[in-house]
Amino acid sequence: SDSMANRVTGWLAPESFRESDTPLLTRNRFGKGEAWYLAAGVFGHYERIHYFGLRRFILSVIDQIVPDPRFLTEADGPVELSVRYQQSSGATFCHLVNIAVEAVNISLETQYERAVPRGPVTLKVRMLRPPKTVILEPGGRAADYCFAHGVLTVKVPGVKIMETVAIRD
Repeated sequence: SDSMANRVTGWLAPESFRESDTPLLTRNRFGKGEAWYLAAGVFGHYERIHYFGLRRFILSVIDQIVPDPRFLTEADGPVELSVRYQQSSGATFCHLVNIAVEAVNISLETQYERAVPRGPVTLKVRMLRPPKTVILEPGGRAADYCFAHGVLTVKVPGVKIMETVAIRD
């Protein structure tokens, strides 16, 4: 029934998920909604060890929870996406934030981190119709984009610290 909990476990891929009496991941459906519970500190653990198998597991869980995301990024390193819709202008702002840093140690007194540029970055947005304009900010630069089959694909050449894709529909 819809109110029954679906309990799954797995490590490497969704195909390996199976029913269990001691679930790592639990999904409870109620009415039109659902709630997921991950019974482990996998995100903190991944942050400490960066094990590829754990990363694949986390991504497979996200793919199950959000199988068809409206926004999707593809990058050669960690780029965070933050989306804001401005009703007054009808614009959607997709902020691509480079969170890749490297430590620079000149001496004990002068330690700092610097951003490692990332790129190119591809942003995909599911839309009902083609946008009127797509520009890169700051500076109002022309964006390299195409719209096909309900998906806007924008190629951002690089992200040093932050780039914004402004979409007006």
